[in-house]
Amino acid sequence: MNISLVFLLVLSIGSTIIAAAAFLISLKTKNSSITIKDDTNNKSLITKLDNETKQIEQKLELLNRRLQEISVDISKKIGRIKLYHYDAYRDTGGKMSFVLVLLDGQKNGVIINSMYGRENTRLYAKSVKNGKAETILSTEEENALNDVLKDNLKEV
Repeated sequence: MNISLVFLLVLSIGSTIIAAAAFLISLKTKNSSITIKDDTNNKSLITKLDNETKQIEQKLELLNRRLQEISVDISKKIGRIKLYHYDAYRDTGGKMSFVLVLLDGQKNGVIINSMYGRENTRLYAKSVKNGKAETILSTEEENALNDVLKDNLKEV
């Protein structure tokens, strides 16, 4: 017997089996729908489904409210962070000074500037509201603030 003839035979038998299975499934579906139509408890079934639907809608509404609350909470958390190293003085190297910007989702937060020197270190903190500093910023502080405001992808 030829291989292509065996293949065709197997293919036709497989197709017949699949068609028979589809026919049996369709009969079973038709019978179950007939059973529901003939059921004398249709009103109680509809009432039960209606009550369950209302419960699901109430739960969904509760979940939507909670999601809105969480969204507001998240916008108040620190999520934009930028650390910028630099040399504050000409006689020091190694970029030991830094500016740290910490902002929330509403662009409110603080800028911390640590200026390292050979004899002392100075630390400054400046507040930020709506993405703008309330006091004059150094060049490094401005650069760090602008970077964190532009860089939305680095939100934590």
